[in-house]
Amino acid sequence: MNVLLIIRIITGVIAVILVWFFYRKVETRKIAYIIGAVVLIWFLVIANGGDTVTILNHSAEDICEVYFAFSPEDNGWGPNRLIKTLQYPHSRDIRMPIYFEWFGGDGGFSGKVISCEGEELDIREDLGIETNYEIWEVR
Repeated sequence: MNVLLIIRIITGVIAVILVWFFYRKVETRKIAYIIGAVVLIWFLVIANGGDTVTILNHSAEDICEVYFAFSPEDNGWGPNRLIKTLQYPHSRDIRMPIYFEWFGGDGGFSGKVISCEGEELDIREDLGIETNYEIWEVR
């Protein structure tokens, strides 16, 4: 299971527990509403409300890892955004966090694709510059 998915599940469970805890008492229901609204905005908009990158696997190998970063020179690739293996000749949509748009600047962001054997298949440095929907053909 993907680490990013596990973190989202755990934070979601913690948020539900906090909302339930504060909602039980009439005096603290406003806090429960605020926590619930913030968590809902985070999960629906901020964590998944950005650009969409469609990865087309036209390589001869299966893809197991896809990473994105603001600057690949800093080696800040972040977590693997591919939940399950992307086999040839299939494609997959990956929804980027909206903060990639906020902090990416005019240069967009970069992406790196790694095969299931650990081989780096492709690096692209101009994602998200022109549109909010990008098609990335990995050959």
